[in-house]
Amino acid sequence: MSSTRERRTFRPLIYTVAFGDNTYFECLNIMLISLLEFGDFNGNIAIVSDREAEDVIPYIPRQYRSRIHFEKVDHINIYQRYIISSHIFDDYSPIMYLDTDVVVDADIESILRGVLEADGVCVTTESSGYPELASSKIADVIDSRRIGNWFGLELCRADPECAQRFLPCANSGIIGYKDAEFFRPVGGQVARLCQDPTNQELIRWFGDQPILNYVLVRTQTADTESLDNRCKFVREWDQYVGEPSGFRHFVWSRGIDKVQQMASYLIQLRKARVLDIEQTTTLQPIKEYSAYTKEKLEISPYIFIVTSALGTNQGVFSPKERLAQTLRTTRSIKNHVPESFIILVDSSSMPLNPGYEDEIRAEVDIAVFLNSLNPGLHLSRDLGGFWKTSDYSKTLSETYSLIHALSLIKVISSGKFNKRIFKISGRYQLSDGFDINRYASDKMLGKYVFKRRGHPWLEGTDGYFDTRLWSLCSTTINSALEILSSILASSIDNSLDAEHSYFRKFPHERVYEVATIHVAGQIASTGEELSE
Repeated sequence: MSSTRERRTFRPLIYTVAFGDNTYFECLNIMLISLLEFGDFNGNIAIVSDREAEDVIPYIPRQYRSRIHFEKVDHINIYQRYIISSHIFDDYSPIMYLDTDVVVDADIESILRGVLEADGVCVTTESSGYPELASSKIADVIDSRRIGNWFGLELCRADPECAQRFLPCANSGIIGYKDAEFFRPVGGQVARLCQDPTNQELIRWFGDQPILNYVLVRTQTADTESLDNRCKFVREWDQYVGEPSGFRHFVWSRGIDKVQQMASYLIQLRKARVLDIEQTTTLQPIKEYSAYTKEKLEISPYIFIVTSALGTNQGVFSPKERLAQTLRTTRSIKNHVPESFIILVDSSSMPLNPGYEDEIRAEVDIAVFLNSLNPGLHLSRDLGGFWKTSDYSKTLSETYSLIHALSLIKVISSGKFNKRIFKISGRYQLSDGFDINRYASDKMLGKYVFKRRGHPWLEGTDGYFDTRLWSLCSTTINSALEILSSILASSIDNSLDAEHSYFRKFPHERVYEVATIHVAGQIASTGEELSE
């Protein structure tokens, strides 16, 4: 496939090389998660490793597993990134190599398109940190800090063709090029020089990076403009706090500390995104709602928020069964509280049958299908271990759904006529004993109402609040939003489920506990009948 033809088609490939102990593969996992969540990269991935594919798969986010090319190399080495002999590379343009210790913190589509249009090998440069190496011709550089060999200074100085040029100070952790045909000659030179016995001592101390710089200078193919200011080189996650630049390369941290620093930065990115989306998410669709809908929300004394996940691969119920159960939820609300306003927020992890959405919209006043727009859902997918179980992943996606719904209510309604806002989990129904008049008691004014606290099942906790049905006085909507945002953040930090998080975060002096909430349904994970 010709270079000219490839440049007309944007079909990017990201690849990496992973070998060594498990810490390198844990870094791989974080790098790929960041590429998915914040790089917004939905293309294909290639992984070159000395491990079998089945041993690498656990480190790959589920969304990428069907788009992974594996290449096993038995005797792998540090210069493997330059050897792109596999035919799979011929099918893509542009191509970008990422070290496993890179966290992607911004959408990289524009970066990749810039690489596609570039005429050289796109690299990140550390020249701003070492201006004495990059500001003079190589022959004139005064290496007072004796760090020039990290960037091949002596190799270049010894070559008359290079000595009168400038050192790019290229870091070998991110390398982009328009296609394999263009890069193979350059990469081939780097690989050959890395294998040359005369360079082994240099490589032992400084790795492959000096060789890369030398070849880029000799071939005059270095492009440091395309990735200019796109990468921060750090030791710790909170260095250079500010707007994400595209890449954060944890080049100075080592071993398990590297993994922890990368993970901490990923968590910080997630928190920042949740707060950002929380502030803006409900402002866009407000105009879509009719005057009648807005008026009804304004004057309805009781508002019910139904949190739903119709399409999911968790639990024993199919989407069709979940739809039927959720329709029973909405009808039970109408039967018991005819003057209510119903908002349903669905956070399905799988695409829904359009007919299902139409059926839901016909039954409720406002239906919001967040799907992939729910950051809590993305968080639960890839945090790992604890959060991959259905009960705990529900905490993040459901809590954000509530934040979304309450923010929507706050924007549309003045709250003058709203008395109480209920949250009920989809698929559960209000049972015959439910009486809305019980919630008119003065004792519940300004209070959050939960079922009487249960005995905790986690050590170090004093109790939990059931979250299938609970409610808040409409006068507490602002404080409720603050508490829910705090629950979202603390749940991530402390790996805590909703029930125990709610117990910890809601001020007990403002909680009114009732013996029975009068809700019935089936538990999703087992199908067991429940009535409480």
